[in-house]
Amino acid sequence: MPKPKPRPPPPPPPALRRIKHGNFYYATLDSVASNARYGKDRGLSDKTCHRSQYARAVPSGWELAPYNRAMLDYPWSTHCLIFNNGRSYYGSYSYNGRSWKGKNCGANLLGKRGNKYFATSCSRRIVIRRQVTPSKSVPSGGYFYKTLDNVNPSARYGRDRGLSTSSCHTSSYARALPVGWQLAPYNRAVLNYPWSTHCLTFKDGRTFGTKGYGSGRNCGGPNYLGKSGNKYYAKYCSRRVVIRQKATSPACVCIPCGLSSPKKNIGKGQCAPSSPKCSSASAKSKKDDEVQCYSSVKTACNCKTLLAK
Repeated sequence: MPKPKPRPPPPPPPALRRIKHGNFYYATLDSVASNARYGKDRGLSDKTCHRSQYARAVPSGWELAPYNRAMLDYPWSTHCLIFNNGRSYYGSYSYNGRSWKGKNCGANLLGKRGNKYFATSCSRRIVIRRQVTPSKSVPSGGYFYKTLDNVNPSARYGRDRGLSTSSCHTSSYARALPVGWQLAPYNRAVLNYPWSTHCLTFKDGRTFGTKGYGSGRNCGGPNYLGKSGNKYYAKYCSRRVVIRQKATSPACVCIPCGLSSPKKNIGKGQCAPSSPKCSSASAKSKKDDEVQCYSSVKTACNCKTLLAK
């Protein structure tokens, strides 16, 4: 009887090219696998370093990441990681059995050419991040909005109980504000959704109707926000409590109309997204009083802060 063939080895773990930590996804600008050992993944540059010949622009919706110690728990197929201040730190790198994780790996190492970045010294890579869109939330005016009891904003009346009841956030389910969130001031835009209730309660205790109950109609207040210790609830039904979290602004650059590369000292105003009148292929008239530029991202760019609106 022939000897059975040995079982094939298990497949390697998937290449995790981004890491979720807190409210953000983290990755390297050259898109290497976070779990790749030194020299094992080149991503979109070199197998050990993000060199200048592979300089890359920050993808839309992402930004250069501030220092985060947790990212150093991964090898990223390099020795050190560079953060948005140009400082670099060793990742999960060991030499002769000694760990260097978290130790200083130098400063002023973030290279830039136009709107593209690279590591000025090897072996290093650049860390970027993108805010995670919170579940069951809606964006408006630079914030994410949701209900404290976490219901689906599109759920019709009585169709989603979230973390309370199907039509109301009652005192029995009083909840503390999640880390990074705050009670929301009035915002008419969030009332365009049903939120599985009749009315939404804002931080001043006033309440207003949701979609299906007369968006924006006065539902009473100002003392309709209940509180027990550090926990909140709706004093009267059918209502829920609105909270919000600030959304981070992605990095951007201001580019003169008719050009494809940014220009320094373009001004302190803002540039609108590219359009037929102003893009890399078209330039506005010199007589135009508006700022002669367009944004590198799909929203307006503040030319002073280089952050998207």
